Amino acid sequence: IALGRCEAGAACGVGVMLDVRPYIAMSQGRMISSRGRSHTFDHSADGYGRGEGVAELFLEDGRNKGKHSIRQDAMMKEPFEFGRFAASAMNQDGRSASITAPSGPAQTKCIQLSLKESGLTPDQVIF
Repeated sequence: IALGRCEAGAACGVGVMLDVRPYIAMSQGRMISSRGRSHTFDHSADGYGRGEGVAELFLEDGRNKGKHSIRQDAMMKEPFEFGRFAASAMNQDGRSASITAPSGPAQTKCIQLSLKESGLTPDQVIF
């Protein structure tokens, strides 16, 4: 879309856990919640809950706003905008204390790079 080779596209992803061995290893490493749920940013957090899933996004060039939408043809509805991609960034943590202790400075640098590329400030980002 960004290169102008198409006006729209679909992006799909599937996460299926077919092998029990990673689950066993993560359970032994106390990475998996004993309650089967993640309690992110909660004092009662004791690991994370694993799950399978499927997701699909319909992507369309936002520069065509106001023009007839391909999605309108496909869905017979007005297009609804869930969000926008402002920027992306990635980096490598390098050596860390362990797999469960990623590098905070490297993650901070990655977030700062993405914000710089997007021209946004942290208070403009909504999760």
